[in-house]
Amino acid sequence: MSERGWGSRLVTAAAVLAALYLAVGGIASQLAGRSVLADTDYMVRYGVYANAGFADSQSKNLMQSDVYSAEIPAEDLFAKGVKSGKPTAWDPYIVGGTPLGSITNNALASPVTAPYYVLPSWLAPAYERLAEVLVGLVGLYLFLRRLKLSPPAALVGGMAYVSGAYMVAWQGWPQTRVGAFVPLLFWAVERLLQLRRFRDVAVLAVVVGCLMLGGFPSVEGYALLTAGVYALVRTRRIGQLAALGAGVAAGVALAMFQLLPFAKFYSSWLIEGRGQSGADHLDPVSFLTSFAPWAFGGVASTDQQLFYLGPNSVEALGYVGAAVLVLSVVAVMAVRRGRILLPRGVWVFFIASTAVWMLLVYHGGWLLGIGQHIPVLRSLFGANFIGRARCVTGLLLACLAAVGFEVVLRKRSEFAAAPAASRGRLARWVAPRIQLRPGLARWAAPAWALVVVLAVGLEAWALVGEGRRVATADGANGYNGADGTKATQVAVSTYNTEIRHGLMLIAAAVLLVGVLWLVSWFGGSVRRVGVVRVFAACGVVAMVAAEGTSFIGRFTPSADKSTFYPVTDTQEFLAANLGHSRYASTSEASVLGTDSVYGLRALNGHAFLNSAFATLVKGVPGDPVPAPTRLAFSPDEAQATSPILDRLGVAYFTASPNEPVFGTGHPAQTDGTSVELEPNVPLPVRLPVGDDVRALGLVPTSAADVFSYAPNSSDDWIEVTVSDGAGSVTSKRLTQGIQTGVEFDVPIALDSPAANGPRTATLTLHSAKTEPLAVQALAGAPALATVTDPGDGLKLVHAGSSVIYQRLNAMPRIRWADSSVVVPNATSRVSLLASGALETSTVVLNSGMALTAPAVLSAAGSDADAGATVAGAVGSSAAAGSTPAATAPTTALASIGAASTGATSVTPDSAVTVTSDGLDSVGAQVDSQAPGYLVVADSDQVGWSATVDGKTARLVPADQGLVAVAVPQGTHTVKLHYKSPDHGLGGYASAATAFALAGGVGMETWYSRRGRPAPWELAWLRSRARRTAATAGGAVESGGGDASV
Repeated sequence: MSERGWGSRLVTAAAVLAALYLAVGGIASQLAGRSVLADTDYMVRYGVYANAGFADSQSKNLMQSDVYSAEIPAEDLFAKGVKSGKPTAWDPYIVGGTPLGSITNNALASPVTAPYYVLPSWLAPAYERLAEVLVGLVGLYLFLRRLKLSPPAALVGGMAYVSGAYMVAWQGWPQTRVGAFVPLLFWAVERLLQLRRFRDVAVLAVVVGCLMLGGFPSVEGYALLTAGVYALVRTRRIGQLAALGAGVAAGVALAMFQLLPFAKFYSSWLIEGRGQSGADHLDPVSFLTSFAPWAFGGVASTDQQLFYLGPNSVEALGYVGAAVLVLSVVAVMAVRRGRILLPRGVWVFFIASTAVWMLLVYHGGWLLGIGQHIPVLRSLFGANFIGRARCVTGLLLACLAAVGFEVVLRKRSEFAAAPAASRGRLARWVAPRIQLRPGLARWAAPAWALVVVLAVGLEAWALVGEGRRVATADGANGYNGADGTKATQVAVSTYNTEIRHGLMLIAAAVLLVGVLWLVSWFGGSVRRVGVVRVFAACGVVAMVAAEGTSFIGRFTPSADKSTFYPVTDTQEFLAANLGHSRYASTSEASVLGTDSVYGLRALNGHAFLNSAFATLVKGVPGDPVPAPTRLAFSPDEAQATSPILDRLGVAYFTASPNEPVFGTGHPAQTDGTSVELEPNVPLPVRLPVGDDVRALGLVPTSAADVFSYAPNSSDDWIEVTVSDGAGSVTSKRLTQGIQTGVEFDVPIALDSPAANGPRTATLTLHSAKTEPLAVQALAGAPALATVTDPGDGLKLVHAGSSVIYQRLNAMPRIRWADSSVVVPNATSRVSLLASGALETSTVVLNSGMALTAPAVLSAAGSDADAGATVAGAVGSSAAAGSTPAATAPTTALASIGAASTGATSVTPDSAVTVTSDGLDSVGAQVDSQAPGYLVVADSDQVGWSATVDGKTARLVPADQGLVAVAVPQGTHTVKLHYKSPDHGLGGYASAATAFALAGGVGMETWYSRRGRPAPWELAWLRSRARRTAATAGGAVESGGGDASV
């Protein structure tokens, strides 16, 4: 066996094994089902989960909250529909309703999301991640092989890309589903430029379509912009550029079934705070994380030093690996070899585009400002954070690393002088005009290499020094320990250790690459150096894989399966009692977005909000819309009792047991003494107030005791059991956050008169500790504080993992209105709705004619400032204000969703019977003696249509952000359906494009098998054979792309 044969095969085999190890090594536990690739172990530290026993949960990654609050719930809900044969286009469970499968936001139509549709939702994230890695790795491998690099070098490039910061830190979001197809985009462009067939146009269209379905427009734009520049470098022929343009346009058309609805919804969403300037870029010092990713802190809850660079670790990490950095520098240094290896202009493109994107990402300034003011590019650079262009910088650095590896992998003898015909136009023009002396010409390349090394070294030196200054100044912000005096010391120590480790890895990579370079340079004169070259090459491959796998393994979430959206008593209660209504929650009592998993209709959520609906919700005191994609409430009684929530059909309001209990507080009466609560020893006490009790409180007196019980723990809680002649009620609260001298309230569901004799409480401190807890006393017994019902329209009906208040004045979500008020101005509409002056049977319209008879309004409701045209009740006005009293849950959560899907119920308004209340449709039977409106308190103003008795009816905006249907008197069947707001045009465009591409490929195949060109190919295709032959000849001259090892 020749040296070339066995060495090449061994390095290739090592590269294949390394790539497989990289793909699965960092997520092996998740792939095997032993853990979940989702940060749900962090999720359960909050909301109802913390109070249900998960407060002690630890997490590998604290930076993926958007994944468990938005991405996974949407994928889980859509996957349930796919598995049942009824994919849903609408999610009715959050923010009043939001589009789901009909738009690109959650990448539900991306091919790499497919694991969710065949696997359990807890297992699917791992295989979705594996799909991303394989698509990205194979895509860059194919692209680099198209550029005639050897298989080992192409695999090194693929590994470098998929283990880079962008593809790892953004995992779980749609961003990486876009990133997975970026290498395939460049491959498809290069393939079309080389082969120039219609099928290659179709391949490009399919890749662009998959890219568009990934659901993150800014990264799609960065990739297409860079690929467009690459195409211009590779060719300036109008025909080829037109073919590329046709392929991109066809790809966009393939995704039109989601892009057109997305465009329609985007114009109706609340979009705020997305403007960017030249100053909005990553701190240059964050580039140190390219080889020392944890220099500025980690991401696990157990790390003493957490990541503190802004904006956060997901946005700021720039990891590529020490070996990849060294190989990239080698590619830049190898001015002559790099240009010989690659097609004309590609080496210059890689270096120039890398430099431009790095300047944009890490320096911004005037260069970024230019992009933000150019009309076409403004939407790309002016409305999205430039740091997300790390997808492109990661790809370019990976390509440079592959080129650098190829440079040192080949023997010196394989790099012959580049013929003049292979030089670029500028080089051919300059060469005859600048005649360097032979002595100087031979030193041009070494001089360039020296300049590169000096520039990189000086920049690295400056960044390391600046990084130490940042660690000293800001490191305390990420300290995660108990002794705050050591915060800065820990930050600096962490920084020094990680930088030192990274520099050692760079030194190791330089050593391996140096050995390869020396052997390739002098190996022809030294015997038996083949083994050295092979092992050095394998060492570089192994180093790229090992570094990448280590980074992936530390950053990737790995949660226990028990934390994957567990069911608590709160979900059970709401599932048993919500019916067709919805609930609202404080941000501490629930985790945004998770209601989609449980099938519970919530007003809270994490998604884009319809702007009209957001305007309505902003009328609630305190503005519960802290960001354009978040809707959550505060522990504010004014919010919980807002008339706007009444009109939104919010029947329940939940709060955390750690938050103040709504009501009238009665402080504890003490004689100045203390009594100790011994762990696990019940202590009876008489209630000072017997009626309408919402909470019982204790006041700790000993600082030492509080210090012992205040930390976050699931093992320490105070239990209260209240008994009377009818039975007992038990509640508990974790001691987390307990403070000396501060009333510690335990919520309890006693919000009713004491009709069965005196009430007696039994207090028990549950703990494995031995220290007692001293509290204020009165006559030798604990002094109890109480919170009672002040008659605020709320009733505390459940106290457990959350405190649930029934909202007694809530209207039915699907209700009848027999009178209307027309208010053209949005501000006036919201003021009127928030005033509480409207009758429950009155609906507020934006325009049109009101019903004829006058409605009965209070003085505030008829204020001239509201600009209202009042019309009134035809027939009787039904009292739709009450909701049936809640009952305790008696069934498991298997029944969640059953109450709101396909059920038949009668609302408190006798005119409306709800016949269906599903995901994409709502149905009701109306029986009224006069005309009126069926009001549906959902955010259905875009994409929804209505029918009355099967005939199309107009769905009008109502109550600012809701909808209503005019219904004549009598008995009628009303149905609301979701339908794509583009009326199916996008679907038709996608189908037509797919048929056209398939037909074109079929015709081309039919003609080519008969040795004839297809009609549209004409002369340029007939000459393709000669060009292909010439390309093949060039490949033979350059060694066919295989490294000689």
